[in-house]
Amino acid sequence: MNFITGLINRFLLFVERLKGNTTVIEIKTPKNLVGHLTGYSVHGYEIQIFCQKRHYRRSYDSWYIPNVNHIAYRVFSIVTNDAPDRLKKACELDIVIPELMAETIDERRQRQAAIDAYLDILAQSLITDNSNIKGNGDVATRVPNTQDILNVLSKCKMSDESQ
Repeated sequence: MNFITGLINRFLLFVERLKGNTTVIEIKTPKNLVGHLTGYSVHGYEIQIFCQKRHYRRSYDSWYIPNVNHIAYRVFSIVTNDAPDRLKKACELDIVIPELMAETIDERRQRQAAIDAYLDILAQSLITDNSNIKGNGDVATRVPNTQDILNVLSKCKMSDESQ
């Protein structure tokens, strides 16, 4: 199986070389903020998650290869000052996520998929952070503060306040 994978990879690299050199540029658009979510904690702090749509064009030097447009979503968050320090640190996450669904799927669902991916990554970073796990032998339990944060994140997934 590795031999076949290697052959396929070599063929694909050969095709890429035939295409020639490429240049990727970001296409500036006047309005790239496509939505945001706001989540509230029972302790009073809030988290706002923003999503920006980014357009890129990949141009080939070879005249016989057409330009290709790509879309990605920049997702980042802001929390209020009274949020727990671990959440503030986790919310420094600022990532660019390519379109996760087929090109024909509408922008609202594409944006929601990007935000959901961001929330999954954010929640996973909170769960796997060793400072928020209390262990006794083989059993590990989350600190209630972390569970509250995860509840806020899950409510963000359900309450879309897009603009």
